[in-house]
Amino acid sequence: MRFTILAGAAGLFLAACATEVKAPAADAGQDLRVPAGGALPAFAVLLDGSKSADPQGLPLSYTWAFRTLPAGSAAKLNDPHAVSPGFGADTAGTYEVTLVVSNGVKQSPAAKVTVTADPTVGTVVPVSGFSVAVAYAGANDFLSSPQGLAVGSQGELYVAQSNPAPIGPRVTKHANGVSSILAQGGYLRTGIADVIWDATGGGRLLVTDGADDTIVVVSPSSGVQSVLVPPAGALRFLGIAAVAQAGGARILAADRNTPEVQILTSAGAAAAPGPVLVGAGPGGIWGVGGASIGGVDVVYAAYNGEVWRQAGAAAPTLLSDMALLTQLRSLVVTPCATPKVLVASNNTGTITVLDDCATAGCANANARPLVTGFGNPVGLAFSSGATPSLYVADGTMRTIYKIDGSFCSL
Repeated sequence: MRFTILAGAAGLFLAACATEVKAPAADAGQDLRVPAGGALPAFAVLLDGSKSADPQGLPLSYTWAFRTLPAGSAAKLNDPHAVSPGFGADTAGTYEVTLVVSNGVKQSPAAKVTVTADPTVGTVVPVSGFSVAVAYAGANDFLSSPQGLAVGSQGELYVAQSNPAPIGPRVTKHANGVSSILAQGGYLRTGIADVIWDATGGGRLLVTDGADDTIVVVSPSSGVQSVLVPPAGALRFLGIAAVAQAGGARILAADRNTPEVQILTSAGAAAAPGPVLVGAGPGGIWGVGGASIGGVDVVYAAYNGEVWRQAGAAAPTLLSDMALLTQLRSLVVTPCATPKVLVASNNTGTITVLDDCATAGCANANARPLVTGFGNPVGLAFSSGATPSLYVADGTMRTIYKIDGSFCSL
């Protein structure tokens, strides 16, 4: 028996198949601030397209290109078709780079990342009464791509990193001047976004994965992993916080897609009052924090350019808007009787203090900088004890900073 396939029919069949394939989505990573100028050599910038995705799960090819360069720059991409190419920021100014991904049938719209080379980056300056010191530094694999930071019960530091291949996502531990890999691979995927120390059950690490929509438990002693919250459909977990609320210990998980703050028990189950819509800021929730004030549970959420406060069943209050800050990645609440909210802005490299105002119309009131000069502050965490220190992970400088001062007097 012989079969004949007409070329025209085959072409129609392939065309029909092609129309059923959806285009992939390119993700060129977060905007970056890097040092430049003076006697500094060209800063080695590493781009990250690893969060690009195809809805069918098809393999992707990558095409990066410069859209704009500062005057006088001779920057070139070392591999325009790599997942994570690099270039040297040789001149102060703005570098705009685009990424287009293809699944072999369709291309994505171009995604853009902006890299700003600024001479002030890396000169970290606190306000009067506070000091800044380098806790850990290095462009090695232990601090190559920090996304979140946690402080353990003994003052040890844990960093969640979303390194692209061949290094891969991992959680590193930093204690007594020594850095090590605690956990790698397994449930830790390319969407790793944040890590916290959760004192529940003797202490554990909770890691969010915004690509697989999971919350992963990592043992701080062995690095053994388990899943606290399995893939949750439309949810995209980013920031996470562990707080004491009226109903007991609670986990606050920021869902960028909804956008809501999921309130969970220590076992990962939904807890009362259920998901909280904290305001309605742009770009989805990134950072999250909480406190119990006068017996009222308060949740704070940082969006792309707004910070909101939700106290119990009251109407949400806007603490800050885009007139002051944009690209807010991290948020932490001072461990004080009268708390303040500290937020890290990626586009300014500044940690800003916000008063915990509970009345409408108080946005940006008394907002003031705490520390300036960071490149990409992606993780904020307080140590425990009577005189806590604030630790900051800077993704650009690949450095963990330690800030000391009277935080309850801010």
